[in-house]
Amino acid sequence: MKIAYVQPRLNSKGGSERVLLLFLKNFSKKHDIDILTSELDLSSCYDDFKAYKNNIRVAFSRRIPGNLRYLKSIKSYDLIIASSPAQTVAIRTKIPIIAYAHSPYRAIRQEFDLSIFSKNNPLLVFAIPIFAALEKLAFNKCIGIITNSYFTMKNLDKYNLLPENLPRQVIYPAVEIKAGKPKWKKYFLYISRIDPTKRQHLAIEAFNKVLENNPKYRNFKLILAGHVNNTNYCKYLESIKGPNIEILQNLSDKQLAVLYKSAYACLFCAKNEDFGITPVEAQSFGKMVLVLGEGGCKETIIDDKTGFFVKNTDEFSKKIAYLMENPQILHKAAPNCLKNVRKFSEKAFVDKFAKILEAFEKDKQTRPW
Repeated sequence: MKIAYVQPRLNSKGGSERVLLLFLKNFSKKHDIDILTSELDLSSCYDDFKAYKNNIRVAFSRRIPGNLRYLKSIKSYDLIIASSPAQTVAIRTKIPIIAYAHSPYRAIRQEFDLSIFSKNNPLLVFAIPIFAALEKLAFNKCIGIITNSYFTMKNLDKYNLLPENLPRQVIYPAVEIKAGKPKWKKYFLYISRIDPTKRQHLAIEAFNKVLENNPKYRNFKLILAGHVNNTNYCKYLESIKGPNIEILQNLSDKQLAVLYKSAYACLFCAKNEDFGITPVEAQSFGKMVLVLGEGGCKETIIDDKTGFFVKNTDEFSKKIAYLMENPQILHKAAPNCLKNVRKFSEKAFVDKFAKILEAFEKDKQTRPW
C-alpha cells in the first residue's frame, strides 16, 4: 500500500517526530511510505530520520503561513495519514485521510500560551473564525481520527471539530524502555524544545528560588536541553538563569540519553501539554518527573508514585527541595516508573496501528474501524 504521511515540519525534535519515526520503523518494509512536509532540516531532527531521507518530499508551497499550506502535488496514494489535519484542508483529492492529531490548532485558542490573542493585532482576531472553520473542514475530510491522548480527544470535542459519527481511537506515542540500573547524579533535567510554550522559565525561577532559600543545595544543578525553536526566548532564559543552571542546545539522541540516565529527577513545565513525550521518556530511564498537574501528564504520570503534580512555581521549588533532601524517594520510585511506562510500549503502538491499516487495506471503501 502506498501511504503519504503529512508532517508539517521536519526541523526539530518532539513528540510528533517520534511518532513518525515509530511509524516508519515498523511499517516502511510492508508499505511504500512518503513523508510530505513543508520545512526540512535533517541536522535538527532526530538522527534516525537520515535513514529515510529518500522518502521525504518537500511537497508544500509557502504561500500561506502556519499549518494551512497547499500541496504542490499529490501522487496516486492509497492513504494519507495527517499529523496535522489542518494541513490537508487544501488537498483536493478523494484519497482517504486518517488523522493522527497531536493537538487542536493552538495558535487560535486563547487558553494556550502564544496564541494570536497575545499579539494584539485586531486583524488576526478577525481571522480566528476563518482558521477555525478551515480546521473543522479538515477533520470532516477524514475517515477516522487517532489522537495521542484522551486529553487531546476531549479538546477536539470541546472545540466541536469532530463529526459525531467519525471513528476515533487513542494510540499513545511509544518509547523504548531503557535497560540498565539508573544513576542519580546531582542535577535536575528538563529536556524539551527551547520555546515559550514549554515554559522553561518556570523551571529556572523555581530552581533559583530553591538555591536562594537553601544555600546547602548549591551542589545541585539544573540542566535545560533541547533544540532551540525561539532564539529570543533562549536569550531570555540565559539572562535569568543562575550560576547552577546550564542550557545545552541541539544535542544528539545519544547525548540526551546520557543526560536522562544519570539525572537526579526530571521537570516538565509545558502548559496543558496534549501528551508530552518528555515525562514518558524520563520514566523509561527510571526517573521521577515533576509536572504541572494538567493536560496529558495526568495520563502519563502517577502522582506520588512516578512523579509529583504541582500547581505553580512555589510548589515546584518546594518539591525540588524535598527531593534534594530525600533521595531514597527517587530510588523507590524507579521500579514504578519502569512499570508505568510499559503502557507506552512500541508493541502497543504497533499493534493498534497495524489493525487499522489491515482493516483499511482489506476494504478501502469503508472506514477502517
